[in-house]
Amino acid sequence: MKKNQNEDQRQYQQQAENDISSSSKDLNEDLLRIDSSGIFSEILDVQSALNEKESALGETKQIEIISQLSCANEIQARCAQVGFDWDALSPVVAKVKEELQEVMEEVDQPNIDATRMQEEIGDLLFATVNLSRHLKVDPELALKEANLKFMRRFTQVETLLLEQGKTLMQSNLDEMEALWQQVKNQEKIKNQTH
Repeated sequence: MKKNQNEDQRQYQQQAENDISSSSKDLNEDLLRIDSSGIFSEILDVQSALNEKESALGETKQIEIISQLSCANEIQARCAQVGFDWDALSPVVAKVKEELQEVMEEVDQPNIDATRMQEEIGDLLFATVNLSRHLKVDPELALKEANLKFMRRFTQVETLLLEQGKTLMQSNLDEMEALWQQVKNQEKIKNQTH
């Protein structure tokens, strides 16, 4: 029984990876068709080489997510080179807020359309990458550091719970949130003294 579940899971994961690969290939072909100026062709060549490397390493899903941040950043930088960019920060921030509002409008629908939600989240991420570019922040590095910070804080929450004789599963959201805020405040104090 367990063997069948593992086999099913492996087949599902393989199908998902094939779907991602196929969607990426279709998107790349569409971009090349509409890319009369040629600003995207180099990005797609680099992305294709990265994807081939990733496949060889067997890390496609994780690295593809990361490389999409770089791809969005590069697309926006190339567009900025030809003048398709805001010259002030306020419209960039307004765009992020607009995209977040569109996500929330979809959330408020009685029946959430998964395809539409994915599109809206994608637009929000793209706008956020644009904000990071305008602020001269590497979005991949920012996300990597945010992931590390989250994991560090969550581990500290778990440690504090263990000191109280509890596990994460024996705790509730309110307890974990209170400890999270405690850890966060301790980090702020520590950072102010250094």
